[in-house]
Amino acid sequence: MKRSGNLLLLFLSLGIAFALCEIGLRLVGFSYPNFYISDEYTGSRLRPGSQGWYRNEGEAYIRINSDGLRDHEHSKVKPAGTIRIAILGDSYAEALQVPLEATFWAHLERELNGCHAFGDKKVEVLNFGVSGFGTAQELQMLRYRVWDYDPDIVLLTVTTGNDVRNNSIFLETQRSIFLETQRHSPFFRLKNGDLVLDDSFRKLPGHKPKESLPWQFYRSIANSSRTVQLFSKVKNRSAIGNIGPKAQAKNSAAERANLAAEEGLDETIYFEPPNDEWREAWEITEKLIAKIHEEVVARKKRMIVVTLSSGVQVHPAAGIQERYVKERSIEDLFYPDMRIKAFGEKHGIEVIMLAPSLAKYARASGKFLHGFEKTGLGRGHWNGEGHKRAGELIANSLCPTRKTAGFH
Repeated sequence: MKRSGNLLLLFLSLGIAFALCEIGLRLVGFSYPNFYISDEYTGSRLRPGSQGWYRNEGEAYIRINSDGLRDHEHSKVKPAGTIRIAILGDSYAEALQVPLEATFWAHLERELNGCHAFGDKKVEVLNFGVSGFGTAQELQMLRYRVWDYDPDIVLLTVTTGNDVRNNSIFLETQRSIFLETQRHSPFFRLKNGDLVLDDSFRKLPGHKPKESLPWQFYRSIANSSRTVQLFSKVKNRSAIGNIGPKAQAKNSAAERANLAAEEGLDETIYFEPPNDEWREAWEITEKLIAKIHEEVVARKKRMIVVTLSSGVQVHPAAGIQERYVKERSIEDLFYPDMRIKAFGEKHGIEVIMLAPSLAKYARASGKFLHGFEKTGLGRGHWNGEGHKRAGELIANSLCPTRKTAGFH
């Protein structure tokens, strides 16, 4: 009897402590939700219904809709008199750093409706972007998620700073070994010049194609409990702290060497491919773009490729950019953009390059399009100004009135 009373007192004490911790964390505004789950086709995707504050770069309250999109709810049945545009992309499209209404695709939707780009038809833009995606995952997203919404236009965004590397199983495996991590994602290999899917990620430890009921329950608790989120943050920070010393030293050296150097981006992209591995990475990337185009056209839809920007490409300070280029002997910061543009012209694929126009705007206005005060301006993802200008530039290419009025 005494033992039962002690256990009851223990559980009551733990419950009170948990409740006090919850109240305290909520009062100080703490939030650390996990927005991602495993996916059998793309490796990972956004978890339906998850929500919370994102503060790693900018600050925004994030809500993932019931189908796992960082977007408003959308009916899978396309409304009559509507043109739908599906956005494929990575963290630039996911855009956790800014409020939903400040994303480039939200600006794009407003601009296209404002200029009546498709006559009397309403434009609806749907965002399928997920952080970490390369073109291979975007192709899988197109095949298994996008077509359910019957889009008229597929807009494929290309983050030139890392998408080419992301598409190479060799380069990504080397990077994963260096960082002592594993990349849970599909790849495409080349076999006799053709793309062949490699989905061996499904066999990696920790991959959960279908979450068990206990795991779903834990996810539900974690989504609402600030205390559980605090434990997750401590655990993740500990894991980051255990990343190999070589990786830590390299990142620190890169930061000291130049303010424009960015973790997660690969400077090799600004040069002609230096070896067989990079030549293959480019070939796979171009074939993936062509494959997406082929599948879109086969459904009698329109595809547009949009190359994005890196912080150094559009840095407003001429001195920073010039030093970066000189120290690395870079001939053309827009090499990857121009290469994709040339590939598109050769194969009849529409390509919009944002970086050159964004660079002109940044230099003329003196405004930073990448970065945030607390993490450093001029590096990282687009801030609100970057998203706004990107959305306007894409709209300029699609609005007939703006084309004729010389908005480019």
